[in-house]
Amino acid sequence: MFKGRSAYFKLLAATIVLAVMALVFLSPIGNVVFVILLISFIGIPVAMALALIPPIALFLVLASLFAWPVRKRGWKAVLAAFIPAAAAMFLIPAGMNILAEREAQDLVSGDNAPVAAPFTGRSLALLVRPRHKEECLNLCQRALVSGAVQTFIVASMKRTWPEPDLEAEGTAYWLERREKCEPVKLRG
Repeated sequence: MFKGRSAYFKLLAATIVLAVMALVFLSPIGNVVFVILLISFIGIPVAMALALIPPIALFLVLASLFAWPVRKRGWKAVLAAFIPAAAAMFLIPAGMNILAEREAQDLVSGDNAPVAAPFTGRSLALLVRPRHKEECLNLCQRALVSGAVQTFIVASMKRTWPEPDLEAEGTAYWLERREKCEPVKLRG
């Protein structure tokens, strides 16, 4: 069928076949087939091979474009077109990555959000809204048991807006080690 055809014609035929396969593979139906193949144990190698079709098709499209001017010169000229195609597939994304990194650096250059040092205080106060119970709940318990703080204060503020009530009184919780713990009645 391809006997007597030029090297460029054969490259173009392979490019068209793989490009059509890539379009099918990238379609919603192709994605479903890919997932089904991945789910089945036997289909995993086939799915991995199918995943290579789009980049290979792109490579062959680029090679066909670079081989167009030398299409009458035979296989060596057509194969030589693979070099700029491979370079383009590497250099274009690499250049775009460099530009993206520079833009990201420019965008964050004005940010000065230093990494906060770990909390080193001995006490921590939690100001809650009015009518909330001053209980030692999850945050309080974790902070005390982990040793992050020695005292945890829960205070109910009279007002929260526009300024918090820093004169609020609350309940302080702490853990203490005792020689002997007193018995506790579970029912009143």
